[in-house]
Amino acid sequence: MNFGNVFNGSNYWIELAARTNGGAAFTTLSPRQPVLPTPYAIFAANAGSATVAASAGSVAAANITGTLPLAQLPAAVVTTTRAA
Repeated sequence: MNFGNVFNGSNYWIELAARTNGGAAFTTLSPRQPVLPTPYAIFAANAGSATVAASAGSVAAANITGTLPLAQLPAAVVTTTRAA
């Protein structure tokens, strides 16, 4: 379904009601569920200003900072550090 351009950062909730076949009254299910932005994400909030990445799946090594603990690496990775 195309709801148009309604997903602008406002909070939206889904409220559902159900009834049996041929039942007269609907029973509202509780609690209402928030409509979260993930299903509607086209790109990250700051992706539009990215100037370094050649594509959505890559980042230049020069732009990566910090330390990656040895325990985070797969066993097949060769390193210059010996495990204690």
